[in-house]
Amino acid sequence: MGEVPDREDGAGAGAEPDDLDDAELDDLEDVDDGELDDGDDVERGRGARERVAELPRLEPSALIEILEFLAKSLVAEPDKVAVEMVDREGGVTLRLSVDQPDMGKVIGRSGRTARAIRTLMRAAGTRADLHTYVEIVEAEGSVGGSGG
Repeated sequence: MGEVPDREDGAGAGAEPDDLDDAELDDLEDVDDGELDDGDDVERGRGARERVAELPRLEPSALIEILEFLAKSLVAEPDKVAVEMVDREGGVTLRLSVDQPDMGKVIGRSGRTARAIRTLMRAAGTRADLHTYVEIVEAEGSVGGSGG
């Protein structure tokens, strides 16, 4: 392919630093020196921890509500979804029980849905300052199962 012609003002693709005016050189030097204004910190990932700290703390009971909402959105029998919170050393375990025919929907192919639910709940637990674990169990009194 051919070369890209320079613009008439000298700022084309072939412009050398000598061809740039003083203002353009100052802009380049600011970036090269790492001098960024506050807005650029957020774009580069710095300051993310400060933004997270500004979010309100979640109450532990909100974790139950979040998990119930997620599970009820997935299953065919939302009335049979139940979540129980069990305190354990270093955090809480959320025991999600669903009807047996809905187990596959909550677990997902190769456990992907269950893994996603656990990840979301771990993140929500962080907002509540708790290590959060999720167990998925068959609802008591469910008919069916694998037998055995």
